[in-house]
Amino acid sequence: MNLNFSDEQSALDIFHLQPRKVGNLDYFYAPAAGFAQQETAFESTINVALTNSKTGTTTTTQYHYDDSHARKLSKQSEPRGQVIMLHSYSTDSRSLYIDSRALRAQGYDVLLFDLNGHGRASDKPMSFGPADVERLDQLVTMIRDNSNLPLLLYGKSYGASVAAQYIAKHGKIDGFIGIAPMNNFTEAALIETKRNSPWLTQFISDDYITAGIERAAASVGANVEKANTARILANQLQQASWPPSLIFVGELDKLSKKETFTSFDDNSNVKVITLPDRPHIAMMVYDNTIDKQLSEWLVMFEKRKLP
Repeated sequence: MNLNFSDEQSALDIFHLQPRKVGNLDYFYAPAAGFAQQETAFESTINVALTNSKTGTTTTTQYHYDDSHARKLSKQSEPRGQVIMLHSYSTDSRSLYIDSRALRAQGYDVLLFDLNGHGRASDKPMSFGPADVERLDQLVTMIRDNSNLPLLLYGKSYGASVAAQYIAKHGKIDGFIGIAPMNNFTEAALIETKRNSPWLTQFISDDYITAGIERAAASVGANVEKANTARILANQLQQASWPPSLIFVGELDKLSKKETFTSFDDNSNVKVITLPDRPHIAMMVYDNTIDKQLSEWLVMFEKRKLP
């Protein structure tokens, strides 16, 4: 779910995002310092409309966010840490603008970039993880060379999968926040393709679409099974090196099924929060419910009293 602006530069100014570059990676950076003193209060309301395919009935739900809860946390002169934010499939970094402001309000510097095949990186083939993991490593290495602050990865859906793949390969991360992490990439991509292009189902079978997705992954040297976030967690949590993690899942989410993650809540290093009545698209909306839960977890993260 992207935010659309008539003037992109004005949007960057509103969210205080500064274009930067490391190596061949273009990214945006916004500091937490001075947030509470320099910026006015912010609030947003996003409507999510869902139509029942059988009855044709449309239900609209409002999700509200305001930064009044978190602004007091950003009054300290030094940032609490840094967060690299990774967007979901078929969106780009614009979908994280509100999230980025929310993390800054809580005292964290934020960094965002477009994954391959999306947004400003749409000229590059989608990597299904591997190429973006190496692009991400440029950013992590630069941060680690210049800062001792805690570094967290924050990913939504596909972005959470890329984050998990990165941690499994490189480590170097202090905390992981996954919102509706992607499980079965082929299944998720099929559902999204049919949702975005319903006319396809009239002419092309699911098997044909699925085969195309898997061929696309193979063409860039990727294995869709390795993009399964739950499988990565199941394997990596057996190792003491996996960082403290917060996972949000939606009760009605068919792409990131809650049952594949709730069992991880038994692990002392992971906290899983189920949000009621939320399908996948609603999980992409940052609101006060997520903000409050995230704020509480970040306090525990800093005190190392997880979960």
